[in-house]
Amino acid sequence: SAMNSFAVVGALVSGWIADRVGRKPALFMSSCTFAAGSVMMAMAGSYEMLVYSRYIQGFGVGAGMLVSPMFIAEVSPAKFRGALVSLGEVSLSLGILLAYCINYFLSGVPNQWRWMIGLGALPDVLLALRQLFLPESPRFLL
Repeated sequence: SAMNSFAVVGALVSGWIADRVGRKPALFMSSCTFAAGSVMMAMAGSYEMLVYSRYIQGFGVGAGMLVSPMFIAEVSPAKFRGALVSLGEVSLSLGILLAYCINYFLSGVPNQWRWMIGLGALPDVLLALRQLFLPESPRFLL
């Protein structure tokens, strides 16, 4: 429930952040927050640190769930907008499936749970790096 409770907070706050600083920086912030939470969970030395890290990750999840479709919709041509936003949601489900498969192959590895959680940061680090090459949303630039 730690992640879900702060996902709500992240979703509520990220709209305001996206309006103030732009969609691209808000999406970058959500990616970095999610990745930081994953790395912190993987390195947690106590239960309290694990829960605290889930709060951080939850904020990034909530922010990303709001800002990502907004950014995609605003930079997409009208002809492909619906399909591209839907593709983002389908990609999320495929990513969860891929995580289950990777976790299956990690079973039996020493400290497997740390690897399983820590590797969750990889897609977010890649998203954050790709954000450096994307334009800002045209709607925000108006």
